Amino acid sequence: MLGEYDRAIEQLDRATTLSLEHVGEHDTQTITAMGRLAMAYGDAGQLPKCMEVLERSVNLSVAALGPKHEITHTLSHSLT
Repeated sequence: MLGEYDRAIEQLDRATTLSLEHVGEHDTQTITAMGRLAMAYGDAGQLPKCMEVLERSVNLSVAALGPKHEITHTLSHSLT
């Protein structure tokens, strides 16, 4: 089972990196990819890394979309 989490994290990290390179950090695609990566870290029990990536995605979402946007709300709710 652990190998599946590792594979998911690897793929989501690659997707996030590609999104950052092609559309930038303030695009919803990148913000969503980061949120998914954070959740994968959490599912794998890597909570410090989960929180680090999740906090970054929330901050980017607030800056790009505003605090009341659905994506921001979803990501913020994951912090609690």
